[in-house]
Amino acid sequence: MHNSVPVWKGAAMSFENAWLNYRRMPEISEKAYFSSVGVNSQGRITRTAVDELNREASVGVEGYHIFEQDGTVTIESVGDRGLLYGSFALIRMLQTGKKISGTDLTEVPQNPIRILNHWDNMDGSIERGYSGDSFFFQNQKVLVNDRTRAYARLAASVGINASVINNVNVKGNATKLITETYRRKLQEMAEIFADYGISLYLSLNFAAPMEIGGLNSADPLDENVREWWSRQMADVFTGIPNFGGFLVKADSEGRPGPFTYGRTHADGANMLADAAAPYNGTIIWRCFVYNWTGGIGRPTGRDPDTTILCRWTVSSGRMLYCRSRTGRWISRSESRFLLFWAD
Repeated sequence: MHNSVPVWKGAAMSFENAWLNYRRMPEISEKAYFSSVGVNSQGRITRTAVDELNREASVGVEGYHIFEQDGTVTIESVGDRGLLYGSFALIRMLQTGKKISGTDLTEVPQNPIRILNHWDNMDGSIERGYSGDSFFFQNQKVLVNDRTRAYARLAASVGINASVINNVNVKGNATKLITETYRRKLQEMAEIFADYGISLYLSLNFAAPMEIGGLNSADPLDENVREWWSRQMADVFTGIPNFGGFLVKADSEGRPGPFTYGRTHADGANMLADAAAPYNGTIIWRCFVYNWTGGIGRPTGRDPDTTILCRWTVSSGRMLYCRSRTGRWISRSESRFLLFWAD
């Protein structure tokens, strides 16, 4: 058989399906379009359509199929992550006393990015942390040790595939996490994360061009600022293996941002996303912010325009992270990213 011919491995022909006997086709370039399926209708025929698309998508690169046949248990997936998640699932079945004989289980994650957002500080403290000190940082240093691997193993066992390790309120030495200062340790951490299918993310300081770059502005429409971020993104994404991207909080709780320069949050998010785009990086932009025009310690309240501007003008491929005014969290999956917005 020619190597280029895709084959549905491990499955016998099911003649009752006729021309709907879908083959698994892991080698085709279009498979990325089927990483997740989202709809804005809940009709019964729509549900049928989604079921058909999910059949075509099969388990995807992160989904898995566990089945027992003739005394052999098989974990099947198109990608490495799916095999890892399937392995953890099989172990859970054993540990919880589930019957293995006759097992036929398929799981496909709905959200392509399943991320843990830590609020750890460089001194080892954790903002709103109630369970001890950070195991990512201590005394302005990045920690990489046995606990790093234990953390990655635990996270992967429940399907986590991304982690932001530092507080979104970036200040002091945390701003330098995107520089060579902490590069070696972050490389070590990213390599460990990669063993468990987890991408390393960092929170960044929107004012970094001023605080560590020697510029007098962080205006997202200033060409000098944009060029600085392009160079910095190139340095980080090429210097840290398996690096996923950045979480950004701006114009909030005393931190500068696009509003400082009369710009929109879409301007800020798109500037960073454009700089990260050559490396397939993701920018997660926090849209629920306080507009600090009333002075330090005097927030004027969440600015409703922030979410509206981001919702309609941020380019595709970016990720918005917003909370509704009622405190509810709303999510919608589109292609390869998530949107959270206020209604």
